[in-house]
Amino acid sequence: MALTEGEIGSWDAQNTTVDEVERQLGRILHALHRPDRGGNGASAADQTHPPPRASVLNLLVRADEMEEAEHVALLMETLASRHPSRMLLLAVDPAASGDGLDAAISTRVAHRPSGGQLCFEQVGLVARGAVAFHAASVVEPLLISNLPVFLWWLGRPPQSQDPLLDLCDRLIVDSSDFPDAPAGLAALDACAAAAEGALELGDLGWRRLAPWRQVVAEFFDPPDVRPYQHRVTRVTVDYAATRTGVVSGAPLLLVGWLAARLGWEPEHASSAGGMLALSFALDRLAGSTRGSVTVRLRPQPASGAEPGEILAVYLTAGSGDHTAEFSVRWAENRTSAATRSVVPERGDWARIAPLERPSEAELLSRELELPAADQVYAESLALIARAVR
Repeated sequence: MALTEGEIGSWDAQNTTVDEVERQLGRILHALHRPDRGGNGASAADQTHPPPRASVLNLLVRADEMEEAEHVALLMETLASRHPSRMLLLAVDPAASGDGLDAAISTRVAHRPSGGQLCFEQVGLVARGAVAFHAASVVEPLLISNLPVFLWWLGRPPQSQDPLLDLCDRLIVDSSDFPDAPAGLAALDACAAAAEGALELGDLGWRRLAPWRQVVAEFFDPPDVRPYQHRVTRVTVDYAATRTGVVSGAPLLLVGWLAARLGWEPEHASSAGGMLALSFALDRLAGSTRGSVTVRLRPQPASGAEPGEILAVYLTAGSGDHTAEFSVRWAENRTSAATRSVVPERGDWARIAPLERPSEAELLSRELELPAADQVYAESLALIARAVR
């Protein structure tokens, strides 16, 4: 639902304190709810009934620069009617020449076209120098108690002992933005392991991957094809080459998902010529080893594609006269996938399948709506982290 935004209260200061930020936030909210608040052409009804505050969660955005965090603020403004929240935008700069805390408060009202209003708050914080090492103590007093805390960590993931993790119920990242995806996924898995089940993980990169996982899973829907899913021997994933030359998170997570669902055990990893090769042992779930799976992750030049995004997936299953081939790749229109299956005694058939490309706002909204973290993601992350560690 489209909203028309309007700022109704603000404050900012440099070299301030957490106590002063709390005081100013309380002052603005108190003024907002005074029955006599007026101005700006407000009607009598508006002055008597101020817009309600309806926070259902705390969203803490941690970034290295405030410009990055403000990008998330713009996303959340589009979701205000669905996910009203108190948003804290935290930028940390431990290398700054001076120690201090800068803050800015913006209290905004969203007007629904269908009528009614909704108020929400954004608090921007820049922790400089020594203050950056105590960011958790800056943030904690500003959170609304008894509401879940979502921590969106921009860029590379946190270290497993970062104090901010103790404040949150769910850690959200976007593995597509990791500058070094193998190291980033391994670090993220270490965070989950250190929390011993107390930290839920969310990954917009994993949500972005959902259409690819759906299409690959559908290869094995026919009952007579299903046995081939446990006989996969080779997987090749082509992805758009990254600027750094390091494999991206999307193909790694896709392989982690296949391995976790099909019971593969990581054996070996190697890199040569920009291509990452992985090998897995089969039948880990059965307690024995029967053969192996070879995986190739290949960077490809692709104009018009986002760096790191998946371009095509190829699977080979079985052996000899009982070898099946499956493939899925972007169709020319870049809105659907062209799939092909060649299975002994069943023939060769192809189809066009929809391949959704949700926006970043849609991905975030889905993550915030989940009552609990995705356990399949946790298992897939743990397995691929072991493979590349």
